[in-house]
Amino acid sequence: MNEVIDLLNSLMGQAAQLAGELTTEEMTEVLRIFTAAIEAIQQQGEGDVAPISAGPPEIPAGQYPSSNVEGFKFDPKTKELLIQYHGKFPNAKGPIYAYSQIPEFIYKILERGAVGPRTSGANRYHAWHRGVTPSYGAAVNALIKSGGYNFTRLS
Repeated sequence: MNEVIDLLNSLMGQAAQLAGELTTEEMTEVLRIFTAAIEAIQQQGEGDVAPISAGPPEIPAGQYPSSNVEGFKFDPKTKELLIQYHGKFPNAKGPIYAYSQIPEFIYKILERGAVGPRTSGANRYHAWHRGVTPSYGAAVNALIKSGGYNFTRLS
């Protein structure tokens, strides 16, 4: 049941991204379908089902400062990795991406920031130095983005 709810949450995020491309009638139909699905789940009376959130998922901040990555969360059961990047402005939440079929050992490397950057530099969030770990941004680029994993932008 939780997998169905997670799928609906993901689909709702995708529909929200397409909102500008859909006609009012199409968006109304999408919302009707989601509402019907939510009502059907609620009618089943599952006591352990969490309420469906309309907003983006909460992503905990990373343990180390990063010039690129705000935080991430991994579900070993589904092998889904959620990464939230920094926003354009300080204190603004950036986009969240869901990466699928991530092996747990890849996540463990990312969690430690165990890949050093190829360059040195700084931005308003953090400074980085070539080859120096921990680096979430370098780990994401080397292991996740270059790994060719499927992804979806959630927000």
